Amino acid sequence: LRRLEAETASATQAVATRLEGLKAQEDGFRNRKRKESVDSIGKDVVKKVKELIVERKEDLFWFYETHDHDNTHHVSATIFWQGLRDSLGEFAEQNFQHIQRLVAPETEVSTDGGSSVDYHHFLGRFQVQLKGLVGRREFGRQVVVSVFQAILRADLPLREMFALFDRNCSGTVTFDEFREVLQSFDLGLSRRQLAPFFRALLRSSADKSVNIVEFFSRFDVIYGGHLHDNDEPWIREVLQGLGKLWLHSDNVDQEDNSARDLLEHFEQADVNGNGTLSLGEFVKAVQPWCKALQEQGVSRDYLTPEKLDQVARAVDVSGEGTINYLEWVDAFQAVETRGACGRAGAVSDFGDLGDSILMVLYRHMAAVRRGLQYFDPKATGIVSAGEFKMALTALASALAKPDPPYSDSQVHVLMTQLIEKGYNDDDELNYHDVLDAFAIVDSGPGEL
Repeated sequence: LRRLEAETASATQAVATRLEGLKAQEDGFRNRKRKESVDSIGKDVVKKVKELIVERKEDLFWFYETHDHDNTHHVSATIFWQGLRDSLGEFAEQNFQHIQRLVAPETEVSTDGGSSVDYHHFLGRFQVQLKGLVGRREFGRQVVVSVFQAILRADLPLREMFALFDRNCSGTVTFDEFREVLQSFDLGLSRRQLAPFFRALLRSSADKSVNIVEFFSRFDVIYGGHLHDNDEPWIREVLQGLGKLWLHSDNVDQEDNSARDLLEHFEQADVNGNGTLSLGEFVKAVQPWCKALQEQGVSRDYLTPEKLDQVARAVDVSGEGTINYLEWVDAFQAVETRGACGRAGAVSDFGDLGDSILMVLYRHMAAVRRGLQYFDPKATGIVSAGEFKMALTALASALAKPDPPYSDSQVHVLMTQLIEKGYNDDDELNYHDVLDAFAIVDSGPGEL
């Protein structure tokens, strides 16, 4: 009986131990599943936060810049959260902890115990990308190129070009003046798309206008100066030499002086004062500088009247036989300023122009996919580039009120970026690969 009792107690203990083990395994499994579920929900919330920030970035920029009176790119934590609540609504309140983790790296605590947030860096972190296909900055740059070249083709005299943008003759260009001019060119840019473009031209976020002379100089810098990429090397050598001679400094910090120097030399060259330079006026303006160019190492053979006439024709990009101020600025902008910006963060704003267009496609990805499936009855995932373009154009038509989200020319820019070898309607695209490449990317603190 004692032996039976001991065996029973041992078996009971084994069963209890086994049950405890099974219970621990079950609890562990439940905890893992609960954690995975919480993490999944957290990731979905963070993803939604990033989408909303990119979608409403311009509204947030406007709100924070209004309260950033000292142009520090910082606002108090109270103002920062007020902006998020106004833009994101109850979603910001309900998911405060998730958003707080995103904001924490940009938060600074002052000596008096208050805290501020670097809103400029925070908003710049979140971007729309087509991973491996289209760079947001390159896409935005291509849109700017279309604007620059449209103004260039107008071939306006100096005073008319200044008056075109500075409508009240105040000597500065405001956003409203900028918007009216670009809309008159019918480039298909909405007010939302123009806002980051104009912000990139400003010296600081606090500025509401830009000096008219500096405006064209910065416009050219942001454009990137690719008008003379196909010129013969000796022509570029002459133009670069003149640019260095005519500008007081190649330092970007001396941007104001450089812009005024370019205007001064243009007015001196414009002997008859009609606002444009004839090819002969250009040659005469360059000739007194030939000796200085030779001292820089430019060959004497490139400075004959015949060669300088070739240089003048290269500067006259529009081919009208005259050189307007914008052509002049592009030809002689200091080499070191190419790709620079009027202020820190302008490159980010430049990419934001691409964001405003790509975000529309990201938000309506399901509709675009369904439209493309109409052209793909056998579900191969392949459509022609022309059919892809038709789907994007149809989406723009459906969203045309109150502002078209993008123009036909912007769709063309996107298509040329997707097809590296050159856009052709008959080229084929795997639309699943393109649409699946859309993503909201957080560059993270310190990586912008």
